Amino acid sequence: MKYELLTAISLLLISCGQPAESGVSSEPAAGPAPTLPEEPAPSAMKMEGVELRMYDFERTDGELQKPTFFVHADAAQLAEGEKVWSLQKAVARIFREDGEDFHIEALEGQFDDARKEAVLKGAVRLTAGSLTIDLEDITWKNEENTASSDNPVHLTNGDTRLDAQNIRIDVETGTLTLGEASGFIQFTESTL
Repeated sequence: MKYELLTAISLLLISCGQPAESGVSSEPAAGPAPTLPEEPAPSAMKMEGVELRMYDFERTDGELQKPTFFVHADAAQLAEGEKVWSLQKAVARIFREDGEDFHIEALEGQFDDARKEAVLKGAVRLTAGSLTIDLEDITWKNEENTASSDNPVHLTNGDTRLDAQNIRIDVETGTLTLGEASGFIQFTESTL
């Protein structure tokens, strides 16, 4: 009530002002009133040290569950109205039930919360134990529980060296499939 009274008094005092003595008319000028330029809305939210996760909610049975995929980015940007994060210097982890998780490092990537997918690109390195895979990019599909790339890959594991045209990792079944692979596998007495 006090604010309404103060507003009414302020408006009354403004409208009862003295006419200007400079001979300038107090009548409003003809034409549209000038408008102030609107401040542009930010097109993206930028953050540092972002951590994002994906879960498999179908398998929880009401229990607390660790994520299926986790990524930390030194810098991230979320476009306004979108659910896709652009990532810089990403470090990711694909969780496995046996505890031998995949660790991934990449220069950049995207985390699409709506599609439940993440794409990491640029000097990508995936490691798990003694296994190292170097590739251009890798795509994580949370609904399928798979990681894949249709670009060339280089795999090393101890004395094993393989080059392939593509890769698919099915985390649930624990299978790694290489397409058009060639390379060197050294068999030892323990592997025969």
